[in-house]
Amino acid sequence: MANLIRLTGLEGLAALEDRMNRLFQDVLGDGPLARGAESGWIPVVDMFETAESVIVKLEAPGVDPAKINLSVTGDHLEVSGEKPVEEPPKESSWYRFERRTGEFRRRIPLPFPVDAAKIDATARNGLVTIQLPKKAEVLPKRIAVKPA
Repeated sequence: MANLIRLTGLEGLAALEDRMNRLFQDVLGDGPLARGAESGWIPVVDMFETAESVIVKLEAPGVDPAKINLSVTGDHLEVSGEKPVEEPPKESSWYRFERRTGEFRRRIPLPFPVDAAKIDATARNGLVTIQLPKKAEVLPKRIAVKPA
Protein backbone atom coordinates (compact mmCIF):
# COMPACT_ATOMS: atom_id res chain seq x y z
CA MET A 1 0.00 0.00 0.00
CA ALA A 2 2.88 2.36 -0.74
CA ASN A 3 0.69 4.40 -3.12
CA LEU A 4 -1.91 5.18 -0.46
CA ILE A 5 -2.60 8.91 -0.11
CA ARG A 6 -3.04 10.34 3.36
CA LEU A 7 -5.84 12.87 3.15
CA THR A 8 -5.25 15.76 5.52
CA GLY A 9 -7.44 18.75 4.84
CA LEU A 10 -7.20 20.70 1.60
CA GLU A 11 -3.66 19.50 0.83
CA GLY A 12 -4.89 15.91 0.76
CA LEU A 13 -7.79 16.79 -1.52
CA ALA A 14 -5.45 18.67 -3.86
CA ALA A 15 -3.11 15.65 -4.00
CA LEU A 16 -6.05 13.34 -4.72
CA GLU A 17 -7.34 15.67 -7.46
CA ASP A 18 -3.86 15.81 -9.02
CA ARG A 19 -3.57 12.01 -9.08
CA MET A 20 -7.05 11.62 -10.55
CA ASN A 21 -6.30 14.19 -13.27
CA ARG A 22 -3.09 12.40 -14.19
CA LEU A 23 -4.89 9.06 -14.28
CA PHE A 24 -7.54 10.38 -16.68
CA GLN A 25 -4.91 12.05 -18.85
CA ASP A 26 -3.00 8.77 -19.10
CA VAL A 27 -6.11 6.70 -19.83
CA LEU A 28 -7.38 9.15 -22.47
CA GLY A 29 -4.02 9.25 -24.23
CA ASP A 30 -2.85 12.73 -23.26
CA GLY A 31 -0.69 12.08 -20.21
CA PRO A 32 3.00 11.34 -19.74
CA LEU A 33 2.53 7.57 -19.65
CA ALA A 34 0.57 7.61 -22.91
CA ARG A 35 3.30 9.71 -24.54
CA GLY A 36 6.03 7.39 -23.32
CA ALA A 37 7.99 10.28 -21.78
CA GLU A 38 8.21 11.80 -18.36
CA SER A 39 7.03 15.35 -17.86
CA GLY A 40 7.64 17.76 -14.99
CA TRP A 41 4.07 19.02 -15.11
CA ILE A 42 1.12 19.23 -17.44
CA PRO A 43 -0.56 22.60 -18.02
CA VAL A 44 -4.35 22.54 -18.02
CA VAL A 45 -6.29 23.60 -21.11
CA ASP A 46 -9.77 24.77 -22.04
CA MET A 47 -10.86 24.31 -25.64
CA PHE A 48 -13.96 25.58 -27.42
CA GLU A 49 -15.19 25.98 -30.98
CA THR A 50 -16.54 29.02 -32.80
CA ALA A 51 -17.98 29.09 -36.33
CA GLU A 52 -14.55 29.86 -37.81
CA SER A 53 -12.01 28.29 -35.45
CA VAL A 54 -11.14 26.39 -32.32
CA ILE A 55 -9.75 28.30 -29.36
CA VAL A 56 -7.35 26.69 -26.89
CA LYS A 57 -6.55 28.43 -23.58
CA LEU A 58 -3.53 26.99 -21.81
CA GLU A 59 -2.42 27.93 -18.30
CA ALA A 60 1.35 28.44 -18.18
CA PRO A 61 2.10 30.83 -15.31
CA GLY A 62 5.77 31.69 -14.92
CA VAL A 63 6.66 30.45 -18.41
CA ASP A 64 8.34 32.89 -20.80
CA PRO A 65 5.98 33.07 -23.84
CA ALA A 66 9.01 33.13 -26.16
CA LYS A 67 9.96 29.68 -24.86
CA ILE A 68 6.60 28.06 -25.61
CA ASN A 69 6.69 25.88 -28.72
CA LEU A 70 3.51 25.33 -30.75
CA SER A 71 3.06 23.07 -33.75
CA VAL A 72 0.26 21.30 -35.58
CA THR A 73 0.97 17.75 -36.69
CA GLY A 74 -1.87 16.03 -38.49
CA ASP A 75 -4.91 16.36 -36.26
CA HIS A 76 -3.05 17.35 -33.07
CA LEU A 77 -1.83 20.59 -31.51
CA GLU A 78 1.49 20.07 -29.77
CA VAL A 79 2.55 22.48 -27.04
CA SER A 80 5.82 22.30 -25.12
CA GLY A 81 8.03 24.51 -23.02
CA GLU A 82 9.70 24.79 -19.67
CA LYS A 83 9.02 26.57 -16.40
CA PRO A 84 12.37 27.30 -14.75
CA VAL A 85 13.10 26.06 -11.26
CA GLU A 86 13.39 28.93 -8.82
CA GLU A 87 16.27 28.71 -6.37
CA PRO A 88 15.84 30.02 -2.83
CA PRO A 89 17.90 33.07 -1.81
CA LYS A 90 21.42 32.36 -0.53
CA GLU A 91 21.69 31.13 3.04
CA SER A 92 18.11 29.90 3.04
CA SER A 93 16.28 26.69 2.27
CA TRP A 94 12.81 25.74 1.12
CA TYR A 95 10.15 25.35 3.76
CA ARG A 96 7.52 24.36 1.20
CA PHE A 97 7.74 23.94 -2.58
CA GLU A 98 4.38 23.16 -4.23
CA ARG A 99 4.51 24.97 -7.56
CA ARG A 100 5.19 22.78 -10.58
CA THR A 101 8.36 23.40 -12.56
CA GLY A 102 10.35 21.80 -15.34
CA GLU A 103 9.55 20.77 -18.88
CA PHE A 104 6.01 20.22 -20.11
CA ARG A 105 4.48 18.78 -23.22
CA ARG A 106 0.83 18.45 -24.29
CA ARG A 107 -0.51 16.77 -27.41
CA ILE A 108 -4.10 17.92 -27.85
CA PRO A 109 -6.40 16.23 -30.39
CA LEU A 110 -8.14 18.69 -32.72
CA PRO A 111 -11.79 18.12 -33.69
CA PHE A 112 -11.28 19.17 -37.34
CA PRO A 113 -8.53 20.18 -39.80
CA VAL A 114 -7.05 23.63 -39.13
CA ASP A 115 -5.18 26.10 -41.30
CA ALA A 116 -1.70 25.97 -39.73
CA ALA A 117 -0.55 29.04 -41.67
CA LYS A 118 -3.14 31.24 -39.92
CA ILE A 119 -2.72 30.11 -36.30
CA ASP A 120 -2.44 33.00 -33.84
CA ALA A 121 -1.18 32.73 -30.26
CA THR A 122 -0.98 35.36 -27.52
CA ALA A 123 0.05 35.21 -23.87
CA ARG A 124 -1.17 37.40 -21.04
CA ASN A 125 -0.77 36.90 -17.29
CA GLY A 126 0.20 33.25 -17.71
CA LEU A 127 -2.73 32.38 -19.98
CA VAL A 128 -1.82 31.41 -23.56
CA THR A 129 -4.69 31.80 -26.03
CA ILE A 130 -4.28 29.90 -29.29
CA GLN A 131 -6.70 30.53 -32.16
CA LEU A 132 -6.69 27.76 -34.78
CA PRO A 133 -8.77 28.72 -37.84
CA LYS A 134 -10.69 25.93 -39.56
CA LYS A 135 -9.62 24.91 -43.05
CA ALA A 136 -11.90 26.26 -45.77
CA GLU A 137 -13.29 22.80 -46.58
CA VAL A 138 -14.75 22.38 -43.09
CA LEU A 139 -16.30 25.86 -42.82
CA PRO A 140 -20.09 25.97 -43.20
CA LYS A 141 -21.17 26.82 -46.74
CA ARG A 142 -24.15 29.09 -47.32
CA ILE A 143 -26.25 27.88 -50.21
CA ALA A 144 -28.71 30.29 -51.77
CA VAL A 145 -32.16 28.95 -52.64
CA LYS A 146 -33.42 30.25 -56.00
CA PRO A 147 -37.06 30.69 -56.78
CA ALA A 148 -38.40 28.17 -59.32
